[in-house]
Formats: sequence, C-alpha cells, structure tokens
Amino acid sequence: MDHVIVVGDPGAGKSTTLNALCDTAPGTATLFRSGLSVLSGLTTALQTVTVDGVRYSDTPGLDDVAHKEQAAAAIADAVRLGGSVRLLFVVTMEAGRIRGTNLATIRIVLDALAEADIDIDGRYSVVLNKMSAGEMAAWGDPRTGAAVLRSQLARTAAVDQLVYVPRVDALVDAADAEFPETTRNHLVEAVDAMATMAVSEGTDIVVRVDEVTRLTAHYERELTEQRRRAREAEEEQREQVERQHAALDAARRRSEIEHATAAGMQRANAMQARDLEVARQWNTAMGAVVALATMFVFKVPFFP
Repeated sequence: MDHVIVVGDPGAGKSTTLNALCDTAPGTATLFRSGLSVLSGLTTALQTVTVDGVRYSDTPGLDDVAHKEQAAAAIADAVRLGGSVRLLFVVTMEAGRIRGTNLATIRIVLDALAEADIDIDGRYSVVLNKMSAGEMAAWGDPRTGAAVLRSQLARTAAVDQLVYVPRVDALVDAADAEFPETTRNHLVEAVDAMATMAVSEGTDIVVRVDEVTRLTAHYERELTEQRRRAREAEEEQREQVERQHAALDAARRRSEIEHATAAGMQRANAMQARDLEVARQWNTAMGAVVALATMFVFKVPFFP
C-alpha cells in the first residue's frame, strides 16, 4: 500500500500538509487537527487515515519536550505499518534560515531507518513551509538551489525533492486551516512525483530521541559556521567587484588624461607652428622694410 509519512517539529504545518494531500472537499471536516498550540504540538500521538487506498500518517514532533518519547514511538509505529513509503519532512525557517532542530529531526529519523537496512538515499523529501516571497527568492530554484540545506542533508543521505510552500497569512493561528487550491495542487503533484522507500510491514526502528539536544546544538554550530563562511565569501566577492570597478575607473581616468594630454600636445604643436609661421612672415616683412630703407638711404637699388 502507498503510505505517506509526515515528520517535522511542532508547528511546522504537518497536519495542514496532510489535509492538503488527502484532498478533502472544501468546507468538509479536516482529517488531521491543526492550529495554534502553546508550548506543545497539537499532534501528540500517531494519527493514520486511509483515503482512496493511500495511507497517510501524521506524527508528533521530536522537538516537543513534553511528548518527545511519544513522538519517537509514534514515528516507529508509522514505519511499522510499512508500505511503499513516501517520507516527507516538513520544516520551517527562522528569519530565512534553516533551524538546527529541523536537521536534528531529519538526521535521527533517517539514521533509524538506515539502521534497519532501509534504503534512504534519494528516497525522502523536504517541504519548506510558510516561506515568504523574499525567502523563496533568496533560496533559489528548489531543484537546484538551497545549497546550505542540501549540503547538510547530503551528509546523511541525498534528498529527493525540496518543495517550497508559500506563507499564507490567513492560516496563521487558524484552527484546522486549509491551503488554497493552488498550494494544495502543487503539493499533491510534488508528492505524487516523489521517490518511495520499500518498508516491510512490521519493520522496527529505534528513534534515538535522546540525541535531539546534542544534534540540535551540533547543527546550530555548523549552520553558524556556514553562514560565517558565506558572509566572508560574499564580502570577498564584493571587495573583488569593488577592486575591479576601481581598476576600471583608474584605467578610464588614465585614458582621459592621455587623451587630454595628446589633445594638449596637438594644440601646443599647432600653436608653435603658428608662431613659427608668424615669425617667418615677420622676418620676411622686416627684410623687405630693411631693403627699402637701404635703397632710399644709401641709394642702393632694391633689385639688382
């Protein structure tokens, strides 16, 4: 049986995502509860429904301190149901940045599956939910962009698909909210195209929930370091561009100076030539005057 398992931190939008995938008729009761919940997620135990021959499983978030043990057990129970599994991690960002808790959850679940000899490489996908237009633009094409996230995920296993879901203000804090039709259709199409992993019914996995805190701190350090290197690379690139612009400006100024110098030299040469011509004409005229004076004073013929 086709089986969609959705995993993610509390408040990431797992239940709203599943309601979109189940494609319930508009206005009818949603199958998975969603909405605002303070301190703890709304989902505290495994919820499973079957729609048109497809099983959908909603799991609690591992980052829920009050229910992390139940969350680990619920994820293991979902895997135990088996099937042709499409494993979907739903994550959100903070100020445009992926959070360490997201990566810790993904790592713990994937490690548990790998330890059970389940092929995970390129067989899970990540939904980046509640993204602003600016975040989607900054992260780039989901098929080729999101380099920081891809590099972190690849250390455990390559991701199949990244799916961007835009923020819908009308859904903020709303109970049992539903995505707009365009978003719902986008999700359904993306999930239909996702790779699956074969999981035998009764497969047991050990979800090491005690690793959440350590791995979260580990990923936060790595993400901070990656952002630092990225800022340094951007600064270096900006400085390089500025140096290139400065070099171009200097070359342009030299060209202008050389052009002005050449033009000045041409003007100076022209003035010198004019002065020489004036001097020559002056000398010629003065020679004629001297000759006339000589003729009249000394009675010397002007022409021989």
